[in-house]
Amino acid sequence: RAGISQKDIPAHCLPTLLEIAKTKWKDLILKNQSLDIDIIRLICYTGTLKGGGNTMDGTALSIMLIKEIHNAEEKILNNVLKTQDVTISQAKVLSILLSQPEKQASLKHIEKEIQLAQSVTAGIIIRLEQKNYIESFGDSSDKRIKIVRITSLGEQKFQASQQVLAELENKALSALSESESQQLKALLIKVRNTLLTSD
Repeated sequence: RAGISQKDIPAHCLPTLLEIAKTKWKDLILKNQSLDIDIIRLICYTGTLKGGGNTMDGTALSIMLIKEIHNAEEKILNNVLKTQDVTISQAKVLSILLSQPEKQASLKHIEKEIQLAQSVTAGIIIRLEQKNYIESFGDSSDKRIKIVRITSLGEQKFQASQQVLAELENKALSALSESESQQLKALLIKVRNTLLTSD
């Protein structure tokens, strides 16, 4: 919590507290849930106490920084995308559909790709359909399977959102050289793949 100080935590509790914080942090990442920034700050704080003023090993700090960057980018992106009448989640669905050979996919496939609960994904699909960005229909061979296809308007909105993403990325990486930008992307991909393949 904000305002936590060393006197608030008995010295004998620090090892246990640190392990609990570490466990929750790992579980949150592996389950692809929202990372509790307070937990990460707690990890950093308890690590500092145990290390006599030194940070743990840079790992917790790195995760905290990634989370804070994510929060800032998401807030800016959602605000900017409002001008295109599309959200980040909706843009992800449009991207999935455009990546398919016939620009269509089953609802089950979209759920798997977007990694959200069925009810949440269904809500996104309903809103996209209301905006005429997609259309849905039953599979010709099995009406129980719902197929979703992007419309021409949906394609236009996705392209506009991609332009916004490109501009935001350029702004975020403006302080880096081209080689630094490429190195950062490669490292982030490596971190992401490690987390997604962890047990």
